[in-house]
Amino acid sequence: MSGPPVGPAPGTSSSAPIVPPEILRFFREPRPRTLTVRGEPGVGKTSFALAALANFSGFRAFVSTTVDRDSLVRQFPWLSDARQPKVELVEFLRFRTPDVDSAIDVSAMRNALQSRASDLVDVASVLSLPPALHQLLAAHANEPKMVAIDSWEAWIGNLLGPSSTAFDVPTTRWELERTILGQILRTQAHVLMVAERSEPSRFDYVADGVVALSASELEERRERWMSIAKLRGTEVESPSYPFTLDRGKFRCLVPQRPPTGPYQVGDEPDPNPTDPSLWPGLAAFAEWFGRIPPMGYSLLETDSETPVLSLWRLAAPALLAALRAGGRVVVRPPGNLTAAGLRQNFIPALSSLESLDRLGVVVPTSAPSSTEGFALGRLNASGELLPWPSETEPPEEGSARRTVLGFLGAPSAAPPRNLVVIFPDAEVDLSQDSHGVDAFLGVPSQARREGSRFGALIVMHSDDPHIEQIRVRSSVHIVARTRRGQLFLFGVRPWTPLLVPSPPTVAPEPPSFGFVPVV
Repeated sequence: MSGPPVGPAPGTSSSAPIVPPEILRFFREPRPRTLTVRGEPGVGKTSFALAALANFSGFRAFVSTTVDRDSLVRQFPWLSDARQPKVELVEFLRFRTPDVDSAIDVSAMRNALQSRASDLVDVASVLSLPPALHQLLAAHANEPKMVAIDSWEAWIGNLLGPSSTAFDVPTTRWELERTILGQILRTQAHVLMVAERSEPSRFDYVADGVVALSASELEERRERWMSIAKLRGTEVESPSYPFTLDRGKFRCLVPQRPPTGPYQVGDEPDPNPTDPSLWPGLAAFAEWFGRIPPMGYSLLETDSETPVLSLWRLAAPALLAALRAGGRVVVRPPGNLTAAGLRQNFIPALSSLESLDRLGVVVPTSAPSSTEGFALGRLNASGELLPWPSETEPPEEGSARRTVLGFLGAPSAAPPRNLVVIFPDAEVDLSQDSHGVDAFLGVPSQARREGSRFGALIVMHSDDPHIEQIRVRSSVHIVARTRRGQLFLFGVRPWTPLLVPSPPTVAPEPPSFGFVPVV
């Protein structure tokens, strides 16, 4: 897997909510920084603010202007967990200055603030800074500090009164907000401001950083995105991240990137070897989509934006698991995966090179001896593809299909662990049958008619002319979509939420991965 590492700041718990690495670096600067997070109601702004605090190494305070402490703990139960980073919760619900009824009064308050001494005690007396927060900041004066204010608009409303809206006194309120923020920063505390809006405002220019959260629907499933609009002084490696809200915890998701070359296959042990269905090689696959039926189609439907090698990484463990179980596998690999790449995929993971005798590789051919556009070969230890079987005479029509069925073996009462995997070729024009796709798709159907038992895992583009036939026949139907360069999966049969491939906490060798639902 590639991509930036994600983890807590030094001195925080490894189980802290996960935020993007850019945010971690942003708040590690010694100079006080300000960050605005905005988005529609319910999108996850409070969860993100608490996550940013939990990953900060130093004193952490969360000022709630709309929800009391007990409600916060009920909504985010990890806040009361002693194993989690401690966040001080400060209520600002019962502190309110007298209503300010005119721009003149607001201006007078601003002038009074500027004429007063700048120490924290005077700021508290003029702006009604919550005494609890004042005491906490004073007690931690000599260590790094971070304060999250949720929400900034309600905070200002508490200070200035409900009549001092942006429509009543736009210029004075704007200047006063800057003054208030400046006074808070004099305590040397980083400040995170939760904004009750999704659209940009001129206050975004004051903040050192701006993050926007959004939620939408992808084929009737929720997707969530965090977009980094700016982070002054911090290099932004990725401008956007999908995220999920897992049991009150914000979790940024860094999906697996597509491999840039041959991928060494890894599989996980089958927990139930006596099950007649086929083990997919990945526990996460089985958890969300089940096992591969031995007498049916499993469809992995993809779009043109998804790199085919990303899907190969998902399907290849099933091939290895079938070989380990003593079965035979016929694979039509992705067109950009060479024979040498296949050898690199499998040989390091297999205990014996004899297993390669049970791996048949379908290759496209335009030779005159082929009437179906494909032929079957086998890998040798050097990574070369050899014909199977060795034929001296041109085959009759249908013999390529018959060769595949013969390789898989005669029908048996005991279901063997045999598997057929079909991948599209990235270079193929889907409207043409120049690479044997049409003919090879008929192999599983003919085998079923003759009583052969094996699973068929088919990877197919949504605009393939055969897709509807496979959709209606599939016992398992998984859809892969790429959004903003990130891979998402979801199950149609069985139904699942949107899933993002994510590496496990401790990766085996070769690496495996799991799936994280977007909720």
